[in-house]
Amino acid sequence: MERLIANNVFLAVQKRFTGVTVRDPYALDLCFDYRLDLLWTHMYDEVRDRPVASFRWSPANASVLAVGYGARTDSADKRNGLLLIWCAKNPSHPARQYTFDSSVSDINWSISRPNLLAIGFYNGNVKIIDVSAKNVNVIRQSYRETSPACSPHWQVQWWSGDEQFDYQEQIYTSDQDGRVYCYRFGEDFLATEIMRLYRVEGKLMGVSRSHYCVAYDVPISRQPGALVLRRHPSISNIYLVGSDEGCIYRCSTTYLRQHIDSFQAHDGPVYSLEFSPFCQKLFLTCGADWCTRIWAEGLAEPLIILSTTMACVRSAQWSPTCSTVIANVVNDQICIWDIRKKTYSPVFVTTCSSGARLVAADFTANGNQLVVADVKGAVYVYNMEGMPFPPYDQNKVLIESIHKALLTKPELLRKLKKLGPPF
Repeated sequence: MERLIANNVFLAVQKRFTGVTVRDPYALDLCFDYRLDLLWTHMYDEVRDRPVASFRWSPANASVLAVGYGARTDSADKRNGLLLIWCAKNPSHPARQYTFDSSVSDINWSISRPNLLAIGFYNGNVKIIDVSAKNVNVIRQSYRETSPACSPHWQVQWWSGDEQFDYQEQIYTSDQDGRVYCYRFGEDFLATEIMRLYRVEGKLMGVSRSHYCVAYDVPISRQPGALVLRRHPSISNIYLVGSDEGCIYRCSTTYLRQHIDSFQAHDGPVYSLEFSPFCQKLFLTCGADWCTRIWAEGLAEPLIILSTTMACVRSAQWSPTCSTVIANVVNDQICIWDIRKKTYSPVFVTTCSSGARLVAADFTANGNQLVVADVKGAVYVYNMEGMPFPPYDQNKVLIESIHKALLTKPELLRKLKKLGPPF
């Protein structure tokens, strides 16, 4: 009944969200201006003034969005956490509401079992719940006896298993203590430490780091925080870890507790690392040094640097439908880049209406919408308007755009071409 009533208000924007109402490709007033049009805002009284920790679209249902929230900023009890399941059929009221005793740090859906949702918490716990139940139905839960983690899990991800795990999905996490764990999806839910990061010593390849003048150089912890965890899209045993020191570690599940290679990507924490959906040898990173950088595997020098204002870039994402379009968030601004046109400034910039600092951004699976979240608990769903039509050969256009941007750097362009196809 609530969804039927909501249709009276959101019917027009719901048609645009599902693709029922599309623009006419033969219209005379067609303009490619890359603008964003706000469809609706997911806001609820229970999540007001709660920072959004993470949100994920369901892989089985394109209209279901899971959002994890932290503790309320003005609350005396900082341990409370909240998880809401939103649906596009009723944008004004959540379909599910789950409360926990600790703040949520990250969430992720299972691919093979779409009703299962993995949740990481600030106290180091990991839970798997069944969202088909209205009340909290915990399927698996970590315990201190089998899981030694006691710091926030910044990344919680489902990875498809190999022969060792009977080809079943397993959960991999990275926490503030610089450790990467593998949780076996069994009755004991046992955690195995597969990687441990150590602080950078000396000079690494990549971006130069700032030298700080301190009286006593005594680190609080030997391990940097593992903020970003990404599995390689084509090599199943390779994964990348980004630390709060700005270093990217290339690791393998075959070699435990040691990394294969590392380079300095940012002069500060790394907040995002995303592989290109069209060229798996390209990936982007964004961090606290005001920049979004595009890298090629095998090179420790950034190909393209995207920067706007003197503020940290909290999130950056590739468009799943146009290979040269990138979206990132800086403070309260949403920037749309098209490296095919220009790299010195974004093609479109819009400011969030609330003025709150944005913390996360992501495209929908079809690339027609962009979702952003802020520290006040609001989740904004924007429709991508005035986007150019996708080229026939996405990979070719992306590589040509990078070559064009590197015309003033002939030495770097020569190194890129030496990597072989597709460069």
